[in-house]
Amino acid sequence: MDGGFILIASDTETFNGATAPSFDVANLRLNHKYWPLHERTRNRKIMKPGDKVLIYCGGQRQNGKTVIATAKITKIYRKNNRDELPEENEFVTGNAYEIISLDDISMFPSPIKFRDVLPSLSICPANMGKWGVILHGGARRISGSDFSIIMSAG
Repeated sequence: MDGGFILIASDTETFNGATAPSFDVANLRLNHKYWPLHERTRNRKIMKPGDKVLIYCGGQRQNGKTVIATAKITKIYRKNNRDELPEENEFVTGNAYEIISLDDISMFPSPIKFRDVLPSLSICPANMGKWGVILHGGARRISGSDFSIIMSAG
């Protein structure tokens, strides 16, 4: 199996100053079948239609630090400034540079605790105390075997 990517959602501020769990942000995006990419999103330039992705929720709130779903990229397009994403009315997430259209979205019956599968993955850092750094940058490329290990944990 080819590899894929982990798309990362973070706890996000709402326009009224509250903090929304990354799980809410990810669910809104998945319900509308899209994922925003910012200009500095890691691996943005190597993603392509047909690639498989896992959806990771970071942060400390509901379902934080878990993988909640898998999907397939169907299209990647440059965001027009007039295009409005559903999240832009609810969350302060910054202006997207490109948009990924998603299909074949499948939620895991129970979110997968990433830290539980991490020791089995090739991306596991030597210093487990700093494991969160491997998920900085918005998107992480992973090997086919790592993708399979995570999928089998679901």
